[in-house]
Amino acid sequence: MKKIFSCIVLLFLTLCLFSQVVVEEMPPKEEKIIYNLVEERPVFDGGDKAMFKFLAQNIMYPAEARSHNIEGTVVLKFVVNSDGSISDIEVLRSVKGGCDEEAIRVVKSMPKWIPGKDKGVPVNVSFTFPIKFKLEG
Repeated sequence: MKKIFSCIVLLFLTLCLFSQVVVEEMPPKEEKIIYNLVEERPVFDGGDKAMFKFLAQNIMYPAEARSHNIEGTVVLKFVVNSDGSISDIEVLRSVKGGCDEEAIRVVKSMPKWIPGKDKGVPVNVSFTFPIKFKLEG
């Protein structure tokens, strides 16, 4: 009985030794640095005039907001990345009636911006952006 028990213990220890999993340490994920204040702020390609034209041509007043006479300003916060792309969109001030979703849709569809720069180097910059929904007459 002692021999069987000793064999089982020896077998168990052997299996434990050979079944250990080698876990490689993962390199730390690069943290995305987002600036709030930079020497050169991000700019819509073509400037503010081009941006207002883009918004006028692309925003569609949501039917639900129109039918319920909902107006207001959606305030979005997003990141203009160092390559000019937009990411991390969030609503800071909501209007409802589909206005939030429409504001997000339009910002997502924007062409790349000219990125902000700090010390001459393109960087990720946090940007706050109001979009006003107002019914005409």
